[in-house]
Amino acid sequence: MIRNFLCCIVLFLIHITPGFLIAQELPTQALKIKVVTEDTFPIQYLEKGQVLGPATDLVKSVLAEAGLPYSIEVLPWARAYNIALNEPNTMIYSLARTEQREGLFQWIGSVMRLNYYLVGMESLKLSQPITLESLKKFISRE
Repeated sequence: MIRNFLCCIVLFLIHITPGFLIAQELPTQALKIKVVTEDTFPIQYLEKGQVLGPATDLVKSVLAEAGLPYSIEVLPWARAYNIALNEPNTMIYSLARTEQREGLFQWIGSVMRLNYYLVGMESLKLSQPITLESLKKFISRE
């Protein structure tokens, strides 16, 4: 049976590389954090050239408190994720914390928890246990 899938949306992550560790020894003015995200209203979104939303406010507050200069860029998800994986001094937010991603990032904190539910018509009369494989027959091929 499918259970509620609990997913943490994470505040942001730092991809730690040797370049990041070396940069930490320099004055903070020499270190500029590149922050990437996607447009996910209402958590973070782009409006009139400004990145807004509660997750963005939190990221800005943390970086301001740390005294770190930064820039935030809204990108398509695949591009933001690829940059976060491959470029030093890069942070990404909001990101689902999964087992596959656990070791890829330095996790800082949670923005919110989400429960995901699978909903369908009662008339479907699904056999138990319900698996993702058993649901594939209901996918429209149009």
